Amino acid sequence: MEPIRLVGGTPEPRKDKTVAALLAFLGGLFGLHKFYLGDPSAIYYAIFFWTGIPKLISLVQGVGYLLMSQADFDARYNSHLMGMPPQHLIGGLGVFHQSGSKNYLEKLETLNKLRQIGAITEEEFQREKAKILGQSQPSGSMPF
Repeated sequence: MEPIRLVGGTPEPRKDKTVAALLAFLGGLFGLHKFYLGDPSAIYYAIFFWTGIPKLISLVQGVGYLLMSQADFDARYNSHLMGMPPQHLIGGLGVFHQSGSKNYLEKLETLNKLRQIGAITEEEFQREKAKILGQSQPSGSMPF
């Protein structure tokens, strides 16, 4: 893991989705995966571990991490590497398919930054770019 950005004087490493999934499977009862990802909801896992409910939730989340594309995982948990606030802290569902304030040009800029830092491959970039342009353009219009 390569530290990219200093926050409060300490390097903030890139989060790995496989590590997050393993922590969800093995330590989900205590919310270890949430602590690893910097999610403030981790405290609820630690408080309610005795009920067993956090274990069930974390198993589902662990599978979700493994099924999530690398681009979506990076947009949600590694956006700090691009100087953006993490999506899980601001309630977003991901940079690329989020409706609201971001227009398609802002989404494309974010996608390009992910490609430039190596967070996504060229193939993932092209696929997500097509999705963005497909959902944000009126039918029959060109983006430029």
